[in-house]
Amino acid sequence: MVDLSVSGVGAVARTAPNLGVGSVADLALNEHRVLATVRRVVTNHADPEESFYGLQFISASPDFVEAIFIQAGAEPRDTAERFWIHAS
Repeated sequence: MVDLSVSGVGAVARTAPNLGVGSVADLALNEHRVLATVRRVVTNHADPEESFYGLQFISASPDFVEAIFIQAGAEPRDTAERFWIHAS
C-alpha cells in the first residue's frame, strides 16, 4: 500500500492486463472482503510487470476499514474520525 483512506487505497501490485479503469476488483484481507472500483492504473515503466492501482472501495464494512488501517500501521479509523469531528 502506498496510500490509504476510508474510501479507498493506492497499491502497487503485479500488472494485471485485464484490470483497467472501471473494472471491479475483489480485495481480501484475512477474513474481510470488499469490492473496489479501479479508478487509476499507472504502469511502472522501469518494470512493466508492476503497476500502481488507485482503488475506491464499494460499500466497505467498518470492520474491513479498521482491519486495513491496522494492517497499514495507520491510525485506527475512529481516531481519524474523532480528529475530523474535533477540527470542524
